[in-house]
Amino acid sequence: MKYLVFPLALMASQATAQEFCADRQSLVNDLTTKYHESQQIVAMTPEGLFIEIFSSAAGAWTLLATRPDGVSCVFAYGQSFEITAEPLGQDG
Repeated sequence: MKYLVFPLALMASQATAQEFCADRQSLVNDLTTKYHESQQIVAMTPEGLFIEIFSSAAGAWTLLATRPDGVSCVFAYGQSFEITAEPLGQDG
């Protein structure tokens, strides 16, 4: 069975975190309108951190994490997004 793993380094410096944190709707609006990205993957951590990966047709991607208090932060972004995992429910 294949698993999608999110290795997150959630201990970003305060300066970095402040630059990339805002309310979720504002960040999602920017991702969809400015960068033409749409939500591709969602996950929830045991601590209540809501993880989303957005991507564009051109392969750009953004990892967005929303804390239980509603603050969302961009933790990573890049190019060459590709889903390689098997669909859920498929053992192999």
